[in-house]
Amino acid sequence: MSLWCAFATERQNYVYDTSSNRILAVEPSVIGVLHGEQARSAPGERCETDQVAREEVAAARSEGLLRQRPYTIRSFPRDEMHGQIAGLLAHGPDQLVLNVTEACNLRCAYCTYSGAYPHHRSHSKRQMPAAVARAAVAWYLNHPRRQQFTIGFYGGEPLLRLPLLRALVAQARASVGERVHFSVTTNGTLIDEDAARFLIEADFGLTISLDGPEAIHDRYRRTGDGRGTFGTVWRAVDLLRHLDERYFRERVQFNVVLAPPVDLDALDAFFAAHPDIFRGSNVMVAPLNPQPSTVAGRLAGETDPALAQAQRTQLWQHFEDDLATGARERRALPWTQLSRDFVPLHQREMSSLPETIPTHGQCLPGARKCFVDTDGTFFMCERVAPAWPIGSVEEGFAVDRILAVVDAYDRFFAAHCGSCWAVRLCAKCVNSVRINDALDPTRRQDFCDNQRRYWRGLLTRYCGAREQRDDAFAWAQEVEIR
Repeated sequence: MSLWCAFATERQNYVYDTSSNRILAVEPSVIGVLHGEQARSAPGERCETDQVAREEVAAARSEGLLRQRPYTIRSFPRDEMHGQIAGLLAHGPDQLVLNVTEACNLRCAYCTYSGAYPHHRSHSKRQMPAAVARAAVAWYLNHPRRQQFTIGFYGGEPLLRLPLLRALVAQARASVGERVHFSVTTNGTLIDEDAARFLIEADFGLTISLDGPEAIHDRYRRTGDGRGTFGTVWRAVDLLRHLDERYFRERVQFNVVLAPPVDLDALDAFFAAHPDIFRGSNVMVAPLNPQPSTVAGRLAGETDPALAQAQRTQLWQHFEDDLATGARERRALPWTQLSRDFVPLHQREMSSLPETIPTHGQCLPGARKCFVDTDGTFFMCERVAPAWPIGSVEEGFAVDRILAVVDAYDRFFAAHCGSCWAVRLCAKCVNSVRINDALDPTRRQDFCDNQRRYWRGLLTRYCGAREQRDDAFAWAQEVEIR
């Protein structure tokens, strides 16, 4: 494997150089030399062209580019962990997420908790006791060095525990006032006027699951007796918008699951038909949970590969048209699905690397988020629970368990990332490559292959757009990376 990636647009050949994070415009002969092949040219020009290309490669390497020696990978060096752990214990997590219930009033076919995922729990009647919830909130807010707090509510369907949410909001406000913020992810079916006014008054960050127009949404998002839920959710959306336009515009977003058979054209048309509701900034698109499952047997069919490719191409065209024209009004689906990774690519730091480098994507467990399960056990996030507990309400963070996770992560990737050209671009955490509580080599290989393929395509699109308009990504410079 190499620490550079060659790619080409219709106009130009390029090499992405890992060591500098730069994109270099090159002649085809340079790529030929890098591949160990003779440049394709007329016989009389071959030797001279090859020699020039070899000299250019040698000159680049003398400047530290096109590195040939692998890097040493260490994301969590032990000599730095003492300070990081001390900071975590002093400041607590950026966000506390409470799993207030495992119950849900829907039975969505693809749900992670539907019983189709053998390494995840199924829906149950378990719920977090109020005493555990109060203790978790008190523990979190008792980190005096933290200036801002965020408490999220998770399920199941968290609005089934609306009285508990009210009590916890009151507790938090009484403790730290306006320094605490709240968020909740909901299926939207329980948002009546009373619930809506509570969410608005507490200024909740609200994520509503809505998979598209009625025919798509109701295909899988149904009640236990098989009734579709689009109408109920759409009425809740309309209610929120009319109760407080500012709140709706600034605090409400939508989560869209792309469950096969995917129809991107229908989704794009639906979002475009409601520009007062959907914007590129308030729509999140997610695939099905990639963990091993039997969920395919519950779906209405597979996505047609040829149709999917044609529709993706159309979305790219909409996106590139907006880039080329600097459009202010952007289509929601192309922007939410395609713009996200252009931001870190455009904002990347173009600098040399030390001999030992980290990979990206794995947080210090508990630092960004602490997920509290119904029994008070701590996990690094809701995606990995019940694997790798890192503490509890009673004991707080368990440092030895946190260190065990990061040590396992480092060992698992140490021999694989140092010679990969995408090491500065891709982001991965334990959830990207796990099966249950084990890090799986097959999933790692699949993930890495997909990442290299994806980033090569993104680099090609990025350069192609900048050939059309050099400031095509000026908007990305102002986006905050979290």
